[in-house]
Amino acid sequence: MTRIIRAELVRLLRPRTLVAAVVGPLLFAVLAGTTVLSSASGNAVESRQGGTTVAALQAHGGGTEAFAVAASFVGFLVFVSFIALIAGDLAGGTFRASLLHEPRRLRVIVGQLVGVLLVAAAMVALAEVLTFVVSLLVAPGQDLATSQWFTMASLGDAGAARPDATRVV
Repeated sequence: MTRIIRAELVRLLRPRTLVAAVVGPLLFAVLAGTTVLSSASGNAVESRQGGTTVAALQAHGGGTEAFAVAASFVGFLVFVSFIALIAGDLAGGTFRASLLHEPRRLRVIVGQLVGVLLVAAAMVALAEVLTFVVSLLVAPGQDLATSQWFTMASLGDAGAARPDATRVV
């Protein structure tokens, strides 16, 4: 099965696909980082529908707050990319050819699915890293302090959906 996954990764990491897998998260990072940081309000109560507050952005975990606020769009980006990759296989006939060539078809399907999921996971990780970098670049222009973003507490918050569990939703 590792041969199938490796073959799928080689196929998916062609230059054209790789450019799309980098440009999508980059555009997401620029849009999410600039819009979330520039639209942060001074309100004490926040919600995901209304954006975020300046206090939340300046607290530990604030570096990934833009990613957390816009995370629903990342799911859409990955879903569209996933569908495009699968549709390319079906339209080009490579999916059918690989199933006809291998008698254990379930291994082929699972291997291709794992390969696509690895690429999708890499896209999400890249989007989070790029969003953090864009947030770091945009924060000084919005007069946001970023010193708390580099504390040990913020490392644990980087992977969490809600950086601070005590906040009001």
